[in-house]
Amino acid sequence: MPSRNALVTGGGRGIGENIARALAAEGWSVTVTGRTREQVEAVAGDIGGRALDGDVSSAGDVARWAGDWVRSTCSSATPASAGRTIHWRIRTSGGARSR
Repeated sequence: MPSRNALVTGGGRGIGENIARALAAEGWSVTVTGRTREQVEAVAGDIGGRALDGDVSSAGDVARWAGDWVRSTCSSATPASAGRTIHWRIRTSGGARSR
């Protein structure tokens, strides 16, 4: 089965961490995001995933994540269709909406 890609926000601890670990155990390629670099790097390192630190409520951080993800998965060395789709995005992070 081709690799499936998952993006887990809030994946550095708690429910997000457990989801990231479970997906990786099932063979998914997991990108772990969260505000605390050390936590997301630890989880990503343990599961063979990718770590992106930042705040999901920050448009700048989300744009940086997207750019980092595209650069790392869509290199010229990969086939045209490989790695370009996030098959599942799991949002376990909090966040406040401004009113």
